[in-house]
Amino acid sequence: MILKTQRVNKGEILKRDYNKASLLAKNKNKKKKKKKKKKRCLHMEKSHSEIKPVQERN
Repeated sequence: MILKTQRVNKGEILKRDYNKASLLAKNKNKKKKKKKKKKRCLHMEKSHSEIKPVQERN
């Protein structure tokens, strides 16, 4: 990981903590990812749709 250095008024250089930087990176990645919906098998959907109306008719 590349850490950015910040200059302070007195010319001191402060480096970010590794932990904070890694946490920030992880949080950003979490926000970007979307949960994928699980696709049902088409075969299962067809069988269910065919069975239900038959049961209702009886």
